[in-house]
Amino acid sequence: MAAARELVAAFGEMHAFDAPDTLGRLLRTFSTSRRKTIDFEQLTVLAFAGHHLTPDARNVLVDTLAYSLLG
Repeated sequence: MAAARELVAAFGEMHAFDAPDTLGRLLRTFSTSRRKTIDFEQLTVLAFAGHHLTPDARNVLVDTLAYSLLG
């Protein structure tokens, strides 16, 4: 959530666009944080409810996680 607040603050300031490297790093950090959150949520679903999923749904989660972690 802190990364989202920083992102909003950066876009709200006109001089943020004078430092494209800083803004780029902020965007990458925000994206990485979101991806890690999604990975955690998918792992949680697999760990606690994986046995309730259809084989296709389970395969989609496993494939998505594998791609995220290896790709």
